[in-house]
This record gives sequence, C-alpha cells and structure tokens, in this order.
Amino acid sequence: MVTIKSSQLRLLRNSDYPVLRGTLLKVSNEKAYLYTNGFIPYYDTYPGAYVPMPLSIENIGETPIVDICKEILALTKMNFNNCSYCDGLPITIQFSKKVGEIIQYFPKDIENPPNKYFFYM
Repeated sequence: MVTIKSSQLRLLRNSDYPVLRGTLLKVSNEKAYLYTNGFIPYYDTYPGAYVPMPLSIENIGETPIVDICKEILALTKMNFNNCSYCDGLPITIQFSKKVGEIIQYFPKDIENPPNKYFFYM
C-alpha cells in the first residue's frame, strides 16, 4: 500500500532556481519526499510559477521506497492530454480526480455512471 500526499516541506538549493525535478529525500525505508516539479536541466529553467512542493510518499510493503518514487515520477510524465512536460501528480491520481469532478454533476437518480473512457474526455 502506498500513500501520496502533498507536503509543506521545502528544500533549498544554492542557485537561482528551486530544487531539481526528481529530487528525493528518503526519511526512512517507508517514507520519502519526492519533488515531481522543479528545475529541469534539459530546459535550463523551472517551468512553474510557484515554489515547488514535494509529495509525501509512504509505503507499507516490501517494495523499496526508491523504486516506488521512480514509478511515481515516471507517471507524472504520462499525461498526453496537455502540452506540459510534467505534472505534479501521477496521471492515475490526476485523472481520477477529474472524473470525480465530472461525476458530481450527474443527476442523483443515476445509479451507475458511464464507465467508458470517452465519456470523461
């Protein structure tokens, strides 16, 4: 089981830009902080408008926390529906939040909302 939450933790870097995207602060074998936004060396800039905040990631299981963080970081680059290089949240969480926003406007008498992907695009 993995939990992903936003965090108020801030790491500082001796630079004009914030920490690097992908920076990982491993607190223990079960907990880490991962920056999914930040300075991107390939573009030589930080594409955001605000100070990036890391995700707090906790793991209960056998998979090493570093491997979980690598997967989460990869999932932040998988949103092909926009033109940004990366998002702060993994696409699986971001998409489910958007579906939840749409479902809240369905009439109350619908027992089973549509489950086809194209209904939510």
